[in-house]
Amino acid sequence: MFKKARIALGEGFLERYTIFEWKRFFSIYFHIFNTVEQDRFHTHAFDGIAILLSGGYEEEVKEGSETYRKWIGPSIRFIPRAYNHRLLKSKPNTLSILFTGPWSKTWTEENDQYIRTLTWGRKEIQRKPHG
Repeated sequence: MFKKARIALGEGFLERYTIFEWKRFFSIYFHIFNTVEQDRFHTHAFDGIAILLSGGYEEEVKEGSETYRKWIGPSIRFIPRAYNHRLLKSKPNTLSILFTGPWSKTWTEENDQYIRTLTWGRKEIQRKPHG
């Protein structure tokens, strides 16, 4: 509990403050976005409720073989586990709080070269060539 992590996202970063984390039940995180362009799409290990408190960011969403971009401003939104997206340009110091449900054991990250499956601790358990 009460950990700080700086998460590299390609160009830019996200600062994550862990307020509470019990992956089998729920977690609470506070984020400060300073993103430019994340270098990979990703899903999540959990369903979550995100409250964007200030600022905003653009994201790119992948649904099957289609992608689209959208702007996310201050709002409350549900983010399902299978939501495949990447963060793009944020306003400086965009703030959010994230409430998650129980974590599944895996989630994915993908770029033009590969799709990889991760598990807790960000350990890679599978990598397949993209295509």
